[in-house]
Amino acid sequence: MYKHALATALNAVATLAPQLVALVLLDPHLFGRFSVAYLVYAFGVSLTLSIVAEPWHLRSLEGSTASWASFAAAGGCVALPIGAATYGGALVVGDSPALGGIVASAVAIAVWRSGVRYFLVQQKALLRANLFDLLFVAVFAAALVAALLGGAERLFAIYLSWAGAGLLSLVALPLPTKLPHSPVGWIREYAPEIRRLLGDSLLMDIGAIFVPMLLAPLLGTIAFGTYRALSNMAAPVRLVLNPLRPQIMARRNASRAASARMFRWVLAGGLILSLAAGSVLLVIEGLNIHIGVLNSLAPYALAVAATVFCNFIGHYSYIRARGRFTTRGLLLSRVVQTVLVSVLPIAGVLAGGLAGAIIGSTLANVGIAIMWWGMDRRFDGQSDAR
Repeated sequence: MYKHALATALNAVATLAPQLVALVLLDPHLFGRFSVAYLVYAFGVSLTLSIVAEPWHLRSLEGSTASWASFAAAGGCVALPIGAATYGGALVVGDSPALGGIVASAVAIAVWRSGVRYFLVQQKALLRANLFDLLFVAVFAAALVAALLGGAERLFAIYLSWAGAGLLSLVALPLPTKLPHSPVGWIREYAPEIRRLLGDSLLMDIGAIFVPMLLAPLLGTIAFGTYRALSNMAAPVRLVLNPLRPQIMARRNASRAASARMFRWVLAGGLILSLAAGSVLLVIEGLNIHIGVLNSLAPYALAVAATVFCNFIGHYSYIRARGRFTTRGLLLSRVVQTVLVSVLPIAGVLAGGLAGAIIGSTLANVGIAIMWWGMDRRFDGQSDAR
């Protein structure tokens, strides 16, 4: 158990590092630009999970699995177009071609890393996974300090450190011993799982990624930076739970009593994270501490705490759902979620600007948590995956 806890902690630090540093160092305007790149990164991770990692995992639970070379190649085929999209987005928000190239490299490598680490954990190569993350954290911290002390602009320093740490951490990966599948061969082999998971993920991405992109011009760069900081404060939720996805999915058909015990731990984790997030913002506001975009988010501490808690409950229940619900069940649930996260924030922006957007987003997260918890409870103790 302690090995998995250590692996989870290291991965949380490695994945959170660029995001948390951006929250602390960047003002709302620069954080708004950073958020555009980060949204593309989030879309890439979503595609990697649905096209590469989870189809491979579900098939491996049945005793069939692809080689490391095929898995890595499939992940690369997702990461490269995401890097190209990041470059285009960077130019749109005003980054120079050189800065756009750096952030595109950082995002492409980070997307590939997300799938690779999933593979390592599922293969029980925890020592290698920990080294993978530890190298990233060490290089990121050293590069960031060196860049800032050298007088680099803060956004440039974050992007450069993110790209460099991602690249150098790859030395911890195993060398391929077989020729990989072609991208077409991978899609053909895992088509049933990809169809079920990708449709669900794309619906989720409409609300989680494309709606925020739509809100950016409505809010303006500064307000958009504050709005995206709300979601970024909930990032620890996914970074705690995503490394545990293989274990959560493997126990998706646990007995009702075992599921209840697990859910009590989930409740405790959600409360701890939500209280920590809200308290940090209250302290920042109370002591008038100037910390990047967090100052503009501090007046919304209650909304942040509620968002973090609901994200924890909802995301845990959602991970269990993906492994056992029918395609129709996932589709209907995802449609409801997409409507909530699309309609409520947009209505909030139109009614009350930034404050309305934050209230709408918080209410959407409450509704989503209730929905996924109810769906997960309904199927406790049985498998509905077909």
